[in-house]
Amino acid sequence: MDSVLITGMAFRLPGAQTYNELYAMLHSARVNIRSRPRDTRADAATGLFWEDVPSAPAAAVLTDIDRFENELFDIDSHDAELLDPQQRVLMEIVWNALESSNTDPSRGVPGAGLFVGSTPSTYVLGLMSSHTVGSDRLAELLNNHSWGGFVARLSHVLGIDGPGLALESFSSSGLVAFHLGVESLLNHECDRAIVCGASIKVPQFPLYREASRSGRCLPFDRRADGSVVGNGAVCFILERESDAKKRGAPHRARILGTAANMDGRSYPGIRSFECAAKERVMVEAMMAGGVDRDSIDYVEAHACGIELADRIELAAISRAYQSMERSNELGVGSLAGNIGHLDSIAGLAGLLKCVLIVEQRMCFPQVMGESPLTTGEGLPMGIVISPEPREQLGKNSLR
Repeated sequence: MDSVLITGMAFRLPGAQTYNELYAMLHSARVNIRSRPRDTRADAATGLFWEDVPSAPAAAVLTDIDRFENELFDIDSHDAELLDPQQRVLMEIVWNALESSNTDPSRGVPGAGLFVGSTPSTYVLGLMSSHTVGSDRLAELLNNHSWGGFVARLSHVLGIDGPGLALESFSSSGLVAFHLGVESLLNHECDRAIVCGASIKVPQFPLYREASRSGRCLPFDRRADGSVVGNGAVCFILERESDAKKRGAPHRARILGTAANMDGRSYPGIRSFECAAKERVMVEAMMAGGVDRDSIDYVEAHACGIELADRIELAAISRAYQSMERSNELGVGSLAGNIGHLDSIAGLAGLLKCVLIVEQRMCFPQVMGESPLTTGEGLPMGIVISPEPREQLGKNSLR
């Protein structure tokens, strides 16, 4: 069976819009989270004043979300102004990802499929509350801000004629879209899969139930007091290996296997955390790829500073990957410590980090708090969460 390759990537993350910037941030364990402004400046995207909006104390902010090359996508300036910044940014990121895969987007990408991990729009709520758009245009506004509309619009601009969909599944949206993109390629439903997502809140400091009061995002820490919102956009271009070789596409990473599941009734409610399903989906992904769990060197976790959830995830990782035959320690980390929790695209951002780990043959240092979990105190035996970079030695490929 053909393998699936990542042949192109592009992203905009807090403090990192290029590969060199992302590498520098990860290698130095730099935190790109900042405190909410204390003055009453209006938000650039909506005109709403900070004092009028319930806000969290900190967030990982994306700059220049009000800028957009609308002519490139045949969108007039008035419609562009009303378009959700999530969709504006993501259009540009998809264009950049295609270019990075040695593709000229202006010539179209027939045979491609588009798979979008979507995030509900907060921008449209701001437009409605600020009366920027009258009630007579409400239906038009909601339609323009729908992710189904985004798929249709971008497919028209890029000549995408394969499958196209946008989906929501909370924090897993991006990775579920990735899974469907891989499956579509292997089933020959498309010749190229464009997998992407954006999560940009407007304003970028939204107040929510699990928000950290201290303004710090500390995965794997006993004193973690909640998560911090991150904002960003990510896109991957996937191709079957045989097709990628024929056209001389770049080879960034090979996807061995993917899986997706839900927790079912095995936990108390949708805001609860459950271990068995997490373990099961990791095992199913390894089985799909024919991967021996003892060969896995590193796991990028979802962990986002909610202590109970982080402990449960570590337990699931230990059960999925540990065995009596394992001779090497298992590295675990989370990008959330650097840029907060990116909601629906948290998994895509974590995958982006994993590609850099494979390419650089290095496990990047984890952003740590003052009270990290230790072995026997929330950290399972054989798992390493390191505040220092660790180079991968030997000839084996990093997995």
